[in-house]
Parts: sequence; C-alpha cells; structure tokens
Amino acid sequence: MARKLIMFGCDYCKELRKTDKGIKNHEAKCFLNPATRSCLTCKSFHKGRGDLVDQRRTRECKKLINLSECLYTDCTNWEEKNEDDF
Repeated sequence: MARKLIMFGCDYCKELRKTDKGIKNHEAKCFLNPATRSCLTCKSFHKGRGDLVDQRRTRECKKLINLSECLYTDCTNWEEKNEDDF
C-alpha cells in the first residue's frame, strides 16, 4: 500500500529531507547555494570531463587551487558567476 509523505526540497539542488529544519541545515552548506561561496558557484571553477571519476581528476580552479581531493566552501578567492557562465 502506498503512503503519502511530505518532504522538503533544497532550493539549489535536488536534495530532499523529512523536516524543514533538516533542509535549512543542508541549504546552509549546499555547494550550489551561492551564499556558501563554494567552487561550484565560482567563476573560476571548471568542471572536469568524462565520467564522475574522470571529472574529479580533471576539475580545476583558475585560481590554481587544487580540487582533485575535494571542493571547498567559504573560499577567499570566490568570484560570483555571471548568468552567462552557467
């Protein structure tokens, strides 16, 4: 039997949570929220090529920050993307 669930969704990505508080906590650190000043919303970020493993190895930052291990938030070199950059 199916049951109805109420879920809360992130305004920036496809993340879902059971509570409003849970999704607000997620949005505060979501890589796609420009307020977090993360790599994914930075003008200097270049997405890698290929499958997910290759993308991780080939993604790069024009400010020469090493992104092979992880992405960052609250970057001091962050620059806002223009609409044309997306």
